[in-house]
Amino acid sequence: MFSALGCRIGWVLLAGECPAAITGIFTFIVQLATATALLLYVLAPLAALRFMANGLVPRSAGLSAAAVGAIQFGAVAILGPGGPPIVWGTALVLAGWQLYRVVKRHEALAR
Repeated sequence: MFSALGCRIGWVLLAGECPAAITGIFTFIVQLATATALLLYVLAPLAALRFMANGLVPRSAGLSAAAVGAIQFGAVAILGPGGPPIVWGTALVLAGWQLYRVVKRHEALAR
């Protein structure tokens, strides 16, 4: 649903011949969302490999191969949006992770 809405907004911006600045901002936001989503495509298989190494998930050659393939795909796909969206996406994910840790700490202290 959200991708359809984003596509519609992009089409309206381009068809309506909006100023280049607005189109550029929209393009950057789309690239930022793509880079951030692709970052998780790399982090999830890394977590699977770590869980296998720690014994939390049974070792499996198939899962290891799938995780390595997913990491390679994600690493190559992340290069698509370019440098600034990758940097901003990584910074926003790290900031969100720190915020999550602070909230969890405050919840633990409140109990």
